[in-house]
Amino acid sequence: NDIDNIIKIIKSAKDAKEAKIKLMGAYSLSEIQAQAILSMQLSRLTNLEKQKLVDEKTSLNESIKGLRKILESENLRLDIIKSELADLSKKYGDPRKSKIEITMDDSMRDIKTKDLIKKEPTIVIFTKNQYIKRVSVEEYRSQGRGGRGKKGMTIREEDFIIDLFVCSTHDTILVFTSKGRVYSLNCFEIPLQTRTARGKPIINVIPLQSGENISSMIPINNFNTNEMLIMTTKNGIVKKTPLKLFSKFKSTGVRAQKIRPDDELVSVKRLSNEIEDIFMATKLGYAVRFDESELRELGRTSMGVKGADLREGDEVIDSLLVSDDEIILTLTKNGYGQRAYAREYRKTGRSAKGVKNININKDKGDEVIAIRIAKDMDLLVGTEQGQVIRIPIDSIRITHRTAKGVRVIRLYEKDYVVAIGKCSKE
Repeated sequence: NDIDNIIKIIKSAKDAKEAKIKLMGAYSLSEIQAQAILSMQLSRLTNLEKQKLVDEKTSLNESIKGLRKILESENLRLDIIKSELADLSKKYGDPRKSKIEITMDDSMRDIKTKDLIKKEPTIVIFTKNQYIKRVSVEEYRSQGRGGRGKKGMTIREEDFIIDLFVCSTHDTILVFTSKGRVYSLNCFEIPLQTRTARGKPIINVIPLQSGENISSMIPINNFNTNEMLIMTTKNGIVKKTPLKLFSKFKSTGVRAQKIRPDDELVSVKRLSNEIEDIFMATKLGYAVRFDESELRELGRTSMGVKGADLREGDEVIDSLLVSDDEIILTLTKNGYGQRAYAREYRKTGRSAKGVKNININKDKGDEVIAIRIAKDMDLLVGTEQGQVIRIPIDSIRITHRTAKGVRVIRLYEKDYVVAIGKCSKE
């Protein structure tokens, strides 16, 4: 019927232009569609030709459908590009006749990976369960006093931060282990993650040997100084070694201090050019304090000298570098803590038995678990059963060094403190 009507419209028009206008009006056609009808031969109006047009329309619709799928799928587009490139390579490809050579002038030979990394401050975070990560300082905006702060990372209930420091992406971090080895780690090699990420196991970042645990991490931006490293072991051995001796070694680590089989490295501190005393604390509540000048410089692989004459069953748990006006925090296994000025601890000299640091109840199995320089910060205290408490360090009163201290955390039965960490008050 439409064909007959279209023929009637064409016959009634005085010319092709009028016929086109009438067709466009009668069937809502575009100018191109109307012109296509006018250009058709009468022979194409048979039933056979009509079916061809229907089939052509169906084919075009299928083609449009397929093309839309390609436009909507990146994988399909990439597959087509790969296939077409492979066909072109097979058809027109031939073996390379020229040789590609990379030439470098002297300035290019000196380029290192570090030179391609932007130099900027960053935060390194390490947890009790040996997870490490790096976070941009931009993740932490400055807050006024009384703010709630931001969540630092996603960690399990039994894990918490034990070390956090700011350094440069160009710094080298010296990682010391309990077995007296040291590993060199470029700061930018530590995975950069968001502030809420859990971090990565340290074993995935440096090749620790079996049985090694991290005892200290020290960021270094310049090895060409007169600074020293003070190393202390569980059995009271202490050593002073120039920092510059640790500037170059293999990524698999080297010996930082010779350690006896029954001993382990517990502390490494960076001694600046300022005059400071070495403060060694023991688990039975004693402290040895002496001038760092009592130690002579020793090489990297040497063992060291006796720093403390330990009583039977006692061992060094940590060491600090202190001056008279600093406040020392001591925390015990049973959850007691105290703060005392460093000047209250007289200088005993090296290899002494030391003076009383804190009064502990040995009958109840109490012992010193940690010491810190008590600066303006909050304290994180973690226990064997996964209990964690955060308290302002100012809430622990300053007392005489031989006092029992105050209860810092109330423990469940058979639970005890295993480690402490620190965080900003904000």
